[in-house]
Amino acid sequence: MISKITLAMSIVLLLGSSFVMGISADEDNHIIRDKFNMEYQAFIKAFNTFDASRSTPGSESRKYLQNIADLGVPVLPCIYDKMKENNEYSKFLKIPFYRITKKHFDKFEWPKGQDSAVEVIISWYTTGRKQTPQRFNQLYTDWKNLKKRGKTNEANAKYQKMCDLGIDALPLIMQQIEKGDKELIPMASYLTDNNVKPDTKPSDCLNWWNNNKDEWTLPNTK
Repeated sequence: MISKITLAMSIVLLLGSSFVMGISADEDNHIIRDKFNMEYQAFIKAFNTFDASRSTPGSESRKYLQNIADLGVPVLPCIYDKMKENNEYSKFLKIPFYRITKKHFDKFEWPKGQDSAVEVIISWYTTGRKQTPQRFNQLYTDWKNLKKRGKTNEANAKYQKMCDLGIDALPLIMQQIEKGDKELIPMASYLTDNNVKPDTKPSDCLNWWNNNKDEWTLPNTK
């Protein structure tokens, strides 16, 4: 009789490892979505119980939003789908969204006709973030030029603008670190919640990224 291990290996050889890994990824997505739904429903219950007269979540309901944020980058599609419902509760999902992505929107990113943060987030997550590489490259060039000219304050402002692009800029930051720019390591540290230490070696930073980038890369929208 063929053992289960032999059978599993045969399936991998016939269908490819990506098939098996795809099943695991789907299972992980279901787990994340189930956890999200549980925390979101708990948030709604707590908000109605403790914060019905408030315009913002209090400490009791906010802890469930933190639990959602703690699920990390993989929960973003769940947040995005729920925010599109644009109801009295889903608007508060901007809180875990900001905590996960660390994205800060500039004035020019608030298109006309989009009055709420929810609309801006949805627009950016759907299409706007495609501009991140162009935006980062321009800011990076400006930052380097300002440093060479000794304009420290202006250079620091550009550095902060790069940070404000959020975790969507991490692949671009790592590319520059790989080219030898150690000054971006503190930026990577901030965006990765100190998983990369500010004083880590470039090689260690890049090793961490290669081992963890799938967990820190924004998923594509459908």
